[in-house]
Amino acid sequence: MVFFITSETTGTEGGLAANALGRFRHNPKSFLKLILLGFTLVGLPLIVALINSAVSINRLADQSRKAVYQAVQITLASHTLTNEINIMERSVRQTLILGDESLLEGYFQAHTKFGKTATDLFQLSSRTEQSRCWNSCCHWKMRLFRKYRLRAKLQKNYANWLKVLRHC
Repeated sequence: MVFFITSETTGTEGGLAANALGRFRHNPKSFLKLILLGFTLVGLPLIVALINSAVSINRLADQSRKAVYQAVQITLASHTLTNEINIMERSVRQTLILGDESLLEGYFQAHTKFGKTATDLFQLSSRTEQSRCWNSCCHWKMRLFRKYRLRAKLQKNYANWLKVLRHC
C-alpha cells in the first residue's frame, strides 16, 4: 500500500510539502524508462570522471611538452657553453704560442657569448643550489678574467718598455 501526501489529507503546509516533494519525485510509467533512468544515474558519475581524466591528461601533456622544450634548450645552451670554452682556450693558447695579441679578439667574443649563454641557461633553471653555484662560478670567472687582463696590460707595458730600451 502506497500513501501519498496531498493537500486534502493535511493542512496548507502539508500541501506545499507534497507539491515540492512531487516535483522531485518521478514515477516512471514503464520498465524501460526505469532502466534508462538507472543507467543515467549510474553513467553520469562515470561521464564526469571521464571528462575530469581528459582534462588532467591534457594538463599533464602540456607540462611534459614544456619540460621537453626546456630540456632541449638546456642541452643546446650546455653545448654552446662547451664550444665557447674551447674557443676561448684555443684563442689564449694561440696568443701565447704565436705572441699575436690580435688573436685575443676571438677570446673576448667567445667570452661575451659565453656570458650571455650562461645567463640564459641560468634563467631556464633557477633553483637555490644552482643560484649559489652560478654566483660562485661568476665570482671565480671574474677574478680570473681581471687577473688575466691585468697580466696582459703589464706584459704590454713591459713589451713597450723593452722597445724603448732597445731604441736608446
